[in-house]
Amino acid sequence: MSPRPYRSPSRRAAAAETRQRILRAAKDLFATDKPFSMEAVAKRARVTRVTIYHQFESKAHLLEAVFDEFAAAGGLAALPKLFATPDPRRALRELVHVLVGFWAHHRRSMPRLSAAIVDADIAKGLKARTERRRRGITTIVGRIVGPNADPVRANDVIDTLFALTSYEMFELLSTRERDVPEIEALVVRAVDAVLEFSGLLT
Repeated sequence: MSPRPYRSPSRRAAAAETRQRILRAAKDLFATDKPFSMEAVAKRARVTRVTIYHQFESKAHLLEAVFDEFAAAGGLAALPKLFATPDPRRALRELVHVLVGFWAHHRRSMPRLSAAIVDADIAKGLKARTERRRRGITTIVGRIVGPNADPVRANDVIDTLFALTSYEMFELLSTRERDVPEIEALVVRAVDAVLEFSGLLT
């Protein structure tokens, strides 16, 4: 049996620092007007493409790590606790609060991410993240309307709330010099109105 390779603490620390430098470079690239590519990330991080692949195995894995960083920085770590909120109407309002805060935090990067969906790997990663938001809304709406609700109407509500909590809606409401709390209040009122007029509430 061959001995396990020994890695000194200093080498592990250097590898961790390199990984973080690559992640920072990848995230920062989305805030520029430059196309996202492994070559561009390598140049910005001052490493080789081989180093990136050594750290992340693939472009898809690098993007997944970048999206995880975006999520953490934008406050999405609050979602598990939010979904455990006993009152589903309150949970839905808190979801709006978290998502509006997330869009506001990443306001510089979101247009670049949207423009970059021509890249198949980026499009796939963003779609997966977007579907998580839809699943969260579906779960909360299911708790609000109950299991016997008209599925067509319930889906109409879910799709409308999905649109109301999107980055595109955040940007549209950012006109007229509205600040983030004002945008959040508008979305909350719209969400409440959709529920009230859905015909699903008892």
